[in-house]
Amino acid sequence: MGTSTDGLLFYGWRFDEGHEFPWSDYEEDTWWEKTNGYKPPLELYDERGEYLNGRKPPQAEIMECYDHKRAWNESHPLPFEVVNYCYCDSPMWAFAIHGTLIRASRGCPEPFDPHQMRADEVLEAGVTKVREFCATHGIELPGEPAWYLASYWG
Repeated sequence: MGTSTDGLLFYGWRFDEGHEFPWSDYEEDTWWEKTNGYKPPLELYDERGEYLNGRKPPQAEIMECYDHKRAWNESHPLPFEVVNYCYCDSPMWAFAIHGTLIRASRGCPEPFDPHQMRADEVLEAGVTKVREFCATHGIELPGEPAWYLASYWG
């Protein structure tokens, strides 16, 4: 098994190491679902993460739950992408405006248009959504958004 070394280019905010977020006890998507009252159509797991009653449910029920969750997440997305711009065991986090994150894995260069790196209406709408989200959830943004070229090793 190899180590991923990804190049990252994105527009948004980077936070210093150790920054605390409201979802620090959860993954951000789990926190987002709980915060917004997401309820799956069926319960598959108990509080320990084991199948209810120790039995794997039929594949159709599992797929129904995953499809339902995927559809909910598509219609209720976080207003940004959470990006680890450091190392898997020592994460440093950033918020990238949707549609700006370009990730290039080692050996797989990705083309991009440098003209995309301008502040246009799409970027400004994304910035507004992130600012509103952060104000609602008590997250202090570290300054103004910018274009970042970063790496991820993990």
